[in-house]
Amino acid sequence: MSRARRWIARVSIALVAVMGLLAAPFVAASWGLAPIADGQGPLAGVRTVKLGFVSAFVLDAGGGRAVLVDAGADRAGVALLAALRAAGYGPDAVLAVLLTHGHGDHIAAAPLFRSAEIVALEQERALVEGAVTARSPMARFSRAKPTGVRVTRLARDGEVLRYGSLEVRVFAIRGHTEGSAAYLARDVLFVGDAASATTDNRARGPIWMFSEDTDVGAASLRTLAGRLRREGHSVRAMAPAHSGPLMGAVLEALAAL
Repeated sequence: MSRARRWIARVSIALVAVMGLLAAPFVAASWGLAPIADGQGPLAGVRTVKLGFVSAFVLDAGGGRAVLVDAGADRAGVALLAALRAAGYGPDAVLAVLLTHGHGDHIAAAPLFRSAEIVALEQERALVEGAVTARSPMARFSRAKPTGVRVTRLARDGEVLRYGSLEVRVFAIRGHTEGSAAYLARDVLFVGDAASATTDNRARGPIWMFSEDTDVGAASLRTLAGRLRREGHSVRAMAPAHSGPLMGAVLEALAAL
């Protein structure tokens, strides 16, 4: 592809991305996605932080400490820091930032938490740090560049992480990205962009435009549902990044994808 064509392609992708962000609330409504309720966690000990069209989550780890799931798209973390302050936590109280995947709207504010472990699956490290680009249709013409985020703890599928009084189980759910992760803590399954919840309490799989392989993504979630059931884990809610939570029959909803 010539330089001019590459430039035109990048501009086109950027315009589509901007239009997508502007239209996101309308798309969510048309798809019947459950709305994100800022400040209202799905269960006790979990707080939802609405950051535009994406969420991060604050998990209480006891003793005035917390763990984050994802870190939004704002490098300054204005809304995220405000939400932490409102919940009684300063930046140094954050013990870990658990990254579900390496897309820019999930990782940007992670470097603000200098006392925290930055956690991701090993398969996702290069994307988080910007050594490679995403392989979704939307990212096809983008270039790799450093993100300023450094993964300081590589998690493994099936690993149990402990922070204060909080126990977190890690699961690999490739599809949205190669190293997408789900985290189970406080009976809530945090899935990033691997799934969304609808207003009638059903699950939707990863969105094609932003995902590497939607078929693999759906299969990963079905496999996870069976695994969680076999291992006897309690899952009372699913917390996606781009919709409100799915409450109740989480494993049945994932198994039906």
